[in-house]
Amino acid sequence: SNLANAATVYNQDGTKVDVNGSVRLILKKEKNERGDLVDNGSRVSFKASHDLGEGLSALAYAELRFSKNEKVEVKDAQNQQVVRKYEVERIGNDVHVKRLYAGFAYEGLGTLTFGNQLTIGDDVGVSDYTYFLGGINNLLSSGEKAINFKSAEFNGFTFGGAYVFSADADKQAPRDGRGFVVAGLYNRKMGDVGFALEAGYSQKYVTAAAKQEKEKAFMVGTELSYAGLALGVDYHNLKSNVEGKNVLLKWLNLCIMTSKVNCLFGKKGQRALQNRLYVGGSNLQHEPCEGLAKKFMLHKNKWVVRPFIVIKTGTCL
Repeated sequence: SNLANAATVYNQDGTKVDVNGSVRLILKKEKNERGDLVDNGSRVSFKASHDLGEGLSALAYAELRFSKNEKVEVKDAQNQQVVRKYEVERIGNDVHVKRLYAGFAYEGLGTLTFGNQLTIGDDVGVSDYTYFLGGINNLLSSGEKAINFKSAEFNGFTFGGAYVFSADADKQAPRDGRGFVVAGLYNRKMGDVGFALEAGYSQKYVTAAAKQEKEKAFMVGTELSYAGLALGVDYHNLKSNVEGKNVLLKWLNLCIMTSKVNCLFGKKGQRALQNRLYVGGSNLQHEPCEGLAKKFMLHKNKWVVRPFIVIKTGTCL
């Protein structure tokens, strides 16, 4: 379920402020777990821009989230050693700032931003139509201290790059998360037929086996669509160090999506209901470590098929 709304609260003398928000709740059932209702990123965001003239504008963005997972440790009753760890997904237990950045936009050139934000690496990938299931993007997609550039669109082509600083600037501290990402996106539509091609590459430092290692990731995806039907395929290659051993992971993700939007009243601003049916699958070519297998729900040389339906409510535009 997804209920969203947006409003311009100020627009005068070249300054514009928009407030946006959405409530995102999902029912889920996973193996070895009971059914659960969870917050899938409900948020309120504030976006401000000021026209500086000559096509240049300054911008700022802040986003609040309302839920955080709580870590739970189960200890043995006799020796008090930890025997199991897991996370409990709460709803509305912690209001916090998720994104906070500012920067500049130049008309016809692109946008340069600084702060806690998503990078252009988050834009790569076409097969995860649900936004929360089935994605295989392991590029450097966000950072608390990031500089991100994304170009304007040139005949359907967009490109960009980002650099992410490590959380701790001390020279003796680990460089976890520090790295860069570059990506290119192409999207064209001719009538009811659409075509997309996206690719990205990233490197970042991670701590593995008490050592600092570079994790290298490459991803390419393509999509073909016609009217409300779309077929997306992503291929991902990840080279990392797991438990002291170099591991090369390769996997393929495929998803078919059909969507239908019903404006219940048929007028602008009235309630709309959107139904989407997805059928997706993934195939991993190498045996993953336990953590990656659980994260991506993948098994060696085995297609994992995941059908699901998403229903969204909003307004007719």
